[in-house]
Amino acid sequence: MFPKHNRTCLRCAGLPEPEPEPEPIEPGPASTLGPLPTSWLRKLLRESRFRAAALDRRRFHEAGYEFDVDLDHCAALWEAQGGRCALSGLEMTWARGRGLDRAARLQNASLDRVDSSRNYSRANTQLVCMAPNMMKSSFTTEELVRFARGIVARHAG
Repeated sequence: MFPKHNRTCLRCAGLPEPEPEPEPIEPGPASTLGPLPTSWLRKLLRESRFRAAALDRRRFHEAGYEFDVDLDHCAALWEAQGGRCALSGLEMTWARGRGLDRAARLQNASLDRVDSSRNYSRANTQLVCMAPNMMKSSFTTEELVRFARGIVARHAG
């Protein structure tokens, strides 16, 4: 998306650590919904690229990050995860339409960065339901789980 360069980052006074090589994605159990439609994959990537550029513009420019996630990678993630959210294990959907309310879209597939401090790369992305992705925001998975356990403990019973 943005050209790579070797300028020093003004914030951290150094270049970022290189992204680890992505591990091959093994197929998982099949989703009951079947493969993720290409039109939904395009929408997912378009929204994720926009978020990456809008939220991380300075970091992208200063550190030379790239967005290397593509349709094939998202389709492979869907297959490997069996159409299930990497965080909650719930089956993901791809509901669309103007008449849908927010609740109907909470289980829609959403591209998430495993480590929110790093860029969107093949090694750092997973598919999750929209609701846990919104809750996670810039937290780590461990922080999200800690808060979720507290919420469950407070409201159990």
